[in-house]
Amino acid sequence: MKASPDPIGPPARPTLLPYPHGWFTIAFSHELKAGTTLRRRLMGEDVVAYRTRSGRLRVVRPYCPHLGAHLGVGGTVDGENLVCPFHHFTFDPKGTCVRTPYGMSPPKANLLVRESRESDGFIWVWQHPDDSPPGWEIPTGLAEGYSRPVCRTFTASTYPQEVMENAFDVGHFGTLHGFSNSTGGEPQFSDHRFVKEMGFSKSFPTLGTVQTEIVVEGHGLGFFSSVMNIPKFRTRMLTLGAPTEVDPGQVQFRLAFFMQEPQTEGISSPLRKKAIRAGSGVLSRLLLLGLAAGFHRDVHKDIWIWESKTYREHPRLARGEGQIMTFRHWADQFYDTK
Repeated sequence: MKASPDPIGPPARPTLLPYPHGWFTIAFSHELKAGTTLRRRLMGEDVVAYRTRSGRLRVVRPYCPHLGAHLGVGGTVDGENLVCPFHHFTFDPKGTCVRTPYGMSPPKANLLVRESRESDGFIWVWQHPDDSPPGWEIPTGLAEGYSRPVCRTFTASTYPQEVMENAFDVGHFGTLHGFSNSTGGEPQFSDHRFVKEMGFSKSFPTLGTVQTEIVVEGHGLGFFSSVMNIPKFRTRMLTLGAPTEVDPGQVQFRLAFFMQEPQTEGISSPLRKKAIRAGSGVLSRLLLLGLAAGFHRDVHKDIWIWESKTYREHPRLARGEGQIMTFRHWADQFYDTK
């Protein structure tokens, strides 16, 4: 009989890895409408994101330089500016105070504006302990040509490194997730980026057995993309994943799943091509929902393990598991100390 997750929840555990630096997501783009603010946690502190009326994204440190009010608690957007809820000091997108309610020249007071980006439906913030500028960029346009996404957010007691390490722990795909016929070559590492190819078969409740070929690309410890070729359905699935450490040992893990329309190359029958094209929108959506539901269950299995395990800096690995340590040596660059 298989053990089920403990309903009481995991015990508190010590923090075993420091905060990494790089690009980390704080929200999906659809969570931040024009003219609104959003309060989020990032590496042990609050940040405030806001979108101006024209749609510009800004992320700032949370406290007003006037008397310290929290801009994410009652702060409002007035056109292109952010307004403090306490005394209505107003700040432009560069963080400069441009107006007070007293009819006098504003003081030389500036918000601390964080480096931020927006791509493929994610909002990113650059994190570095000494506030160094970004050393590399998040890729953009990965979801072009794909459907609207299915988005999910998970929380777990773990670290971004352990989430990213999953791609290199080939053994757990079979033992924990029931994948079979796993294949894969050696990963390629270059600066902040890695690329890894793999393949497997997996049975889904409504889709049957699906054979896939996957290319995973990682950027730092806060972002990966996975392009899954699915010959059975003549399509590709794109997964974008982003683990963000919000507090010590606490991660928010965002996933967005996209589907490409089925391809008709190699089909000789014009009627069959026409039928595939006519129903591709509905079929693609149903396929996406079915696959996303399956991977949703897989993530919960990972979380069950993450929240009850400890981090072994020097694991006793079996033969064939060397990719785990290769990944960890590469990951060292994203920490100031280890």
